[in-house]
Amino acid sequence: VEDAGDADNDNILDCIDKCPNDPAKSEPLTCGCGELETDTDGDGMPDCIDTCPKDNGKSAPGICGCGIADTDADADGTPDCQDACPNDQNKTLAGICGCGVSDDDSDGDN
Repeated sequence: VEDAGDADNDNILDCIDKCPNDPAKSEPLTCGCGELETDTDGDGMPDCIDTCPKDNGKSAPGICGCGIADTDADADGTPDCQDACPNDQNKTLAGICGCGVSDDDSDGDN
């Protein structure tokens, strides 16, 4: 009988070890052989596929980027990070009169 060997000394024979050169793994899992399944931010997404590895609220940058929530406080369809009036549902820019005040000319003199 030929010795099956254990190249990485993980006590799993190379013939059944799917990562025969990685002592930390016997299966590739998500990140593959030779790559740890580290999850720096604890969001359940391993760093090897998490494009925001230090933001536990995101695993991808989204619209606002890593570290900034893609929230829309006034529900106007524009995320707060791009909304100059994040609490005014009718405006995304302050306009002439500012946030929270209509820029409409109600008496028609302008």
